[in-house]
Amino acid sequence: MSRIMIFNNAGFKLCEIDADAPRSWMIGQYGRSSFTIPVISDKCRKQFIQFGNLVLIEHEKLPAWGGVIDPPRTWGNNLVEVTAYSAEYLLKFRSTGFDDMKITAGAMFKELINIANRVADTRLITAGPIDEGGESILFELRNETIYDFAKKRITDAGYEWRIKPVLINNRLQFEASLYEKFESDTNMVLSEGYNIELGDSTLVEDGEIYNQILGFGKGSVWKNRYKYTAFDLQSQSDYGFRDFSLDVDEGGKVNVEKYTDEYLAVYKEARKKFDLSALDYGDTLKYLDLGNILQVELSVCGFNGDKLGTTADVRIAGMSYDESVGTVRLICEEQ
Repeated sequence: MSRIMIFNNAGFKLCEIDADAPRSWMIGQYGRSSFTIPVISDKCRKQFIQFGNLVLIEHEKLPAWGGVIDPPRTWGNNLVEVTAYSAEYLLKFRSTGFDDMKITAGAMFKELINIANRVADTRLITAGPIDEGGESILFELRNETIYDFAKKRITDAGYEWRIKPVLINNRLQFEASLYEKFESDTNMVLSEGYNIELGDSTLVEDGEIYNQILGFGKGSVWKNRYKYTAFDLQSQSDYGFRDFSLDVDEGGKVNVEKYTDEYLAVYKEARKKFDLSALDYGDTLKYLDLGNILQVELSVCGFNGDKLGTTADVRIAGMSYDESVGTVRLICEEQ
């Protein structure tokens, strides 16, 4: 059973609520939760379910979920349904301002959190790991929401970010972190017929396929731009010749070759995406978190050579939990 705790917007605990709370987690985006309480409950008070109050939901096996209460709030049948959004949502209410900064993606992310807290405390901190390495990039801040800026520009720079709830001296805060890629090997196997259920779209093979990529950097004229071609002969043999041009944001030789090779590695095949429902057999739920890498074994989805079946290492890109159903839905991408 999950434990739902409500805090005021300064992070001080107000009460606990006994209810189911379906919720979702995403990398670099906000998730959503909701819970329903009877209007006759002593917890159905404005001071407790006020918009702007903070929420922490804990489960003995799943990662903690934290966020903020906001509209909609729905009343009917002597019940009230309260909606909450994970802490990334707080960045929707702060603007970047106007500035140009040439810094690394990690340094830019830390600055975004600082900007968010200048007007008023968001309870957001950058105490999580922040990778400040890599090349400096020109970031143009044009007074958009910090959430929209981070979702696009930090992601476009090749990095991932997330925000987790933490209790510090009994006050709720949210810890921001950034890596090139969140990933952690678990050695957990998700096997059809044991700890996963098959759905209507368990495996989808999708996306455009390219097997020869011309990458080019910046320059005032075309002849001065550094150019690099990456290709994959096996993909060309399997699917025919498929050409693509890649304009690399930062134009040096190392960056052009790096990003072109990485682009080819992703697009030389159709991408496999898995939509799985995990069951808590063998303590499966303890191994589920954003970025965790698991092995999936399916017997009736995809191809393994000329035979039916798929075995793949996958990374969790999104997940949701509904206590009333008892399964965790996983959105996974092949490694």
